[in-house]
Amino acid sequence: MSSFVSRRIVIITSMTLVAFLVVLYLAIFWAVPKFGLRYIKQEYAKLGDGYHLTIGDWAISPWNGHILLKDVNAQYPSKSTAEEIKVGLDQLALNVRLASLFNKEIHIQQAALHGLRFNGKQTSDELILAGFPIPLASDDAPVSAEETASDDSSSPWIFLVDSVEFTDNTIHWQQEGLSVGVYLQSITLSQLNSASHAAVPITIDLTVQKFNQTEPQAVFLKKPLVLTLDGNLYDIFTKPRLTADSALNEFEITGDAVKSLVFSKLSLEGVDASYSEAGVVFGIKQLLLNNLVTELPEQGRAELGDFIVDNMHVDLGKATAAVGNIKADNLNTTDLGVTKAALKSLGMHSITAKNITTDPAVMITNITLTGASADLPEQGNVQLEDFSIDNVDVDLATAVASIEKIYAGNLTAADIAGGLESVTLASLGWENINVTELRTMPNITLQKFAINDLTAKHLTDGNMTLGRVTVEGVSGGTDYQNIEQIKVTELNVFSANRAVPLLSLQEYRIPDIAVNQLGLTTGLHTYAGLLATVKRAANGNIIGIPASTSVAAVTTNTTETVAVLEDEIKPFDAFRVRIAGVKQVEDDDSQSQVHWIDESVTPVLRANLRVYALETGAVDSARLEDVIPFTIVTGLDDYNRIILKGALGLKNNLPEGELTFTIDQLNLPAFNPYVVQAMGYRVKKGMLKVDADIKLRNGQLGGKTHILLKNSKLEPADEATINRISKQIAMPLDTALSVLRDDNNNINLEVPLSGNITDPNVGINDVINQISTKAIKTATLYYLKQSLQPYGAFISLASFAGDQLFAVRLNDLEYESLATELTDKQKEYLDTVAKMMGKKVELELQVCPVVSKDEALQWGDDWFNQAQKRSAVVKSYLANIKDKGDSLLSSRISLCEPQKGDKPLVILGV
Repeated sequence: MSSFVSRRIVIITSMTLVAFLVVLYLAIFWAVPKFGLRYIKQEYAKLGDGYHLTIGDWAISPWNGHILLKDVNAQYPSKSTAEEIKVGLDQLALNVRLASLFNKEIHIQQAALHGLRFNGKQTSDELILAGFPIPLASDDAPVSAEETASDDSSSPWIFLVDSVEFTDNTIHWQQEGLSVGVYLQSITLSQLNSASHAAVPITIDLTVQKFNQTEPQAVFLKKPLVLTLDGNLYDIFTKPRLTADSALNEFEITGDAVKSLVFSKLSLEGVDASYSEAGVVFGIKQLLLNNLVTELPEQGRAELGDFIVDNMHVDLGKATAAVGNIKADNLNTTDLGVTKAALKSLGMHSITAKNITTDPAVMITNITLTGASADLPEQGNVQLEDFSIDNVDVDLATAVASIEKIYAGNLTAADIAGGLESVTLASLGWENINVTELRTMPNITLQKFAINDLTAKHLTDGNMTLGRVTVEGVSGGTDYQNIEQIKVTELNVFSANRAVPLLSLQEYRIPDIAVNQLGLTTGLHTYAGLLATVKRAANGNIIGIPASTSVAAVTTNTTETVAVLEDEIKPFDAFRVRIAGVKQVEDDDSQSQVHWIDESVTPVLRANLRVYALETGAVDSARLEDVIPFTIVTGLDDYNRIILKGALGLKNNLPEGELTFTIDQLNLPAFNPYVVQAMGYRVKKGMLKVDADIKLRNGQLGGKTHILLKNSKLEPADEATINRISKQIAMPLDTALSVLRDDNNNINLEVPLSGNITDPNVGINDVINQISTKAIKTATLYYLKQSLQPYGAFISLASFAGDQLFAVRLNDLEYESLATELTDKQKEYLDTVAKMMGKKVELELQVCPVVSKDEALQWGDDWFNQAQKRSAVVKSYLANIKDKGDSLLSSRISLCEPQKGDKPLVILGV
């Protein structure tokens, strides 16, 4: 009996328990959610007028963990505009495996959100999400103990998600100065397991439909922006990592700072980003930006075809970064600082950086630029074909930087400022640049700087070409600079419309340069291969040198001007310049010459002055009173020498010192235009020798000049000049010349020099005295000649025999038409002449060239020079032969003025 009662009690108790559980289930899983949703609706309506919340359908299944919400819609008025705002969702489905909770697993088998319409807004004191106001905590609000309590459970929970899918969702967000609208086409995620390291696939496809920013500067999205991402997540809850490919399409914004910014696509391939206790690591295999176009307000437009970044890696934990390559192609700008600019390609290769969060150190293997051009406002066009920088290394921690090489190639500029028509440059380069003390007082060293093949053309003033400039061994800081050497080679300067350079310089070197605040010091300047063309125009002005201002053009009110200048002048420390000297270094391949052309005389004079030697001593701008030694040796042909030697300083702004001036073996016929201007006579033949000793003391000139005109013949050419000089010397000039000439047709004069340097006195009275003394001697000799008849008459007649005034006329050298070189037969005859002159040291040989009328027609204006070549070749053949006194024959060979005749000849006479 008792057992039956016991069983009955158990059955009743069990049934009561089941009924209680059923009631509890209905209360918890049906009644509570239903009444809870109703409560939420009521509370939402209490937020104010116009707040409405409806839920179309819902379902909860405790057995399989299924939760479903459908057609959730809410509407509320906007506080700012009073417009009705609608939010909601079409469906939220969530499947949770409840049995897994007993294994400390939160297992979501499926989560799906579809048709979300969300609106949020943030103000200064609250956050409004779908109409619900949420007060914002202040920054100094205390943190509760519950918030800081740690989870001390012995084993962790595992979170699993089989599938998450959000589709067709819209989000609107507003805050002060910002309004954003985003449409989420889809977000999917699957196979998430917090206890596994396996990949979790994730995809995102969204469109930014609206982006309006008004503060601090206005920025507006002009068209929807599409973002896609396809990748994998790893270790989300421990060391999250994302690998993905992503793309941003059709980007276009406008605003205050930028009128328009557009690109067709931005793609990121091979994104690899992770976070751990060590820090953030971020990498991209390739970033590609296509067709970027930007317009700035009132500042022009820029276009970029492609921008590519390869193999970028950033590790914030280690503070390092690296980029394989950066490349920009087809950059074009308009009115951005320059009228127009273009760049074909810009590249940076192998970039690495360390300490990027503190004092970064950056290393770049190579930077390249190709096809750059720019149109400058009112300054022409500039183009640069190639530019590169190799091995850049900058370290701010140690305050040092270095660059192995900088190269610029094929630079051209046209119509630039200063009247330059064009400038071209083959290359420009720097090598081994090092900088120390970047943060304080930078010091720089540069191994080498070079310019190659520079050409500049001026619209009116001519052209210039430069082969190469090198600057070596540069070192310096903010207050000093040192240079081991500057070298210039192959410099040419041309006047307008001339193919022959006015100035050429094969080489110029300046060693040991030092510059500081006190002055400039250099070593010995050396040069080679100087070729200069100096031309005097018919008006007497030297071409390339501005004509001097006439005295009448100078203002007469100098007192006021000087007074103003004196008021403006302030004491200053003179900048001192010290130069070790200047020296010409010559070899057979680098001869220095000055070509002189004088169109102010008739006929036009052309002469070539070779510079055999030039050397000066040290120059110090602070000690200009110290004499500076110098030597200059020049020559107009192989035998002529013009030598200037001495030592000069500067005393009271006037030269001070001594010098000698020597002219040896100068054939005067070539300089007849000047002789005619000076004395009215033309030289038919004759060789000039001058020896001058000059002293300059306290502004006074002293010394004497010895003049010897050998084997000369003169003929009148300008009677007015002859008459003027005759009055100066108080006797007919022809008489004076006849008196001065000795039996060998030599004229020998000694002229004293004296007076103020600015107004020297040439001793004309001494010349007259010499003429008088010579006249007495000549009359005596003439009397003796006449007394020796018939021998005296014979001697006089012999002295004036023939048109060339030869005592003896030798055999003529006959030439083929247009020939200037000697034949073997002519050389044999000249050998005989040389033997005769070697034995008879008193003989003077005259070499007189003649061109035929036909030759003159064929040579044209160059007949005079061609005739001179004939006589020069003859002298050259005989010049280096020595006589019995061991003297060269060149000093006894005179060249006559070229003449026109019946046939080509060189007339020889003694």
